[in-house]
Amino acid sequence: MAAHIPKKLSAFARLLRTLGPVCLLRYKWRQWQMRSRRPDQLLSLRIPGTPYPLWFRPQTSDIDVFHQTFVRRQYDALSGSSDVRLVIDGGANAGYAAVWFLIRFPGACVVAVEPDPANADLLERNLKPYGNRAKVVRSALWSHPAGMVLRSAGDGRAWAWQVREPALWETADVTATDIGSLLAESGEPRISILKLRVEGAEKAIFADGDSEWLACTDNIAIELHDEECREAFLNAIEDHPFHISEVGDLTIARHAG
Repeated sequence: MAAHIPKKLSAFARLLRTLGPVCLLRYKWRQWQMRSRRPDQLLSLRIPGTPYPLWFRPQTSDIDVFHQTFVRRQYDALSGSSDVRLVIDGGANAGYAAVWFLIRFPGACVVAVEPDPANADLLERNLKPYGNRAKVVRSALWSHPAGMVLRSAGDGRAWAWQVREPALWETADVTATDIGSLLAESGEPRISILKLRVEGAEKAIFADGDSEWLACTDNIAIELHDEECREAFLNAIEDHPFHISEVGDLTIARHAG
C-alpha cells in the first residue's frame, strides 16, 4: 500500500500543475459525476489553455482519453514541430487530441477521422467551435477505400473500435478511406502531423497500402498494437529519414529533413 503513495502523489502533482487548483476541483467533481450519470447525460469541463469547454460522456473511456492528452500530455513530444498546416487525426475518438493540435498550432487545420457514430457525434460537438479549421470525416482508415465491418474490441469501451473487411455474408457498417486520399482532398502539399490510434488497422495501412504519402509526411504519432503492426510500420518507413522515439504507448517518428 505504502509503495503506491509516491506514485499517487506524483499523479496528483501532475494534475495540479496542468489544471490549477480551481480547475482541479471541477475535474474531480466531474469524475464523481461521471460515475453516477448515464452516458447520454453529457458533461463539460473548461481547462486552462482551452478556449472552449470539452464535452464528455459519463461511464465511458472519454475521461481516460482526456487524461492521456491534457494531463499526461503525450503529444507534447510534437510541440516543437514547425510550420504545422495539416494534421490528420486517425482514430479521433471524442476529439481531445484534435483540440490539443488546434490549440497548440493555431495555423493548422485538423482532419479528424472516426468510424464509430457515437464517437463521431461527440467529436463534432468538441470541434464545432473551431469552424473551418476542423473537419470531421466519419470513416475508418485502411489501406484503400472499401466497405468495412465495425466491431467493439479490447475492453469494449468507446476508445476500442476496430474495423475489418467484411466476409461475403456480412454487410459493411462504414466506408474506409486511405491517407493518400485525405492528403489529396486537403489541398495541402504535406502532412505536418499524422496521429494514428486505429486499433490494429495500422498493419493494413502500412503493409498493404500505397505509402507514397510518407515522403510528404513530417511527423507521425502512432499507437502500435502488436509486433506485426510494429514490423509493418518500421518496414514502411525504413527508406525515409525518420527519427524514432517512444512516449508512453506512442511511437513518434520525426522526419530528419
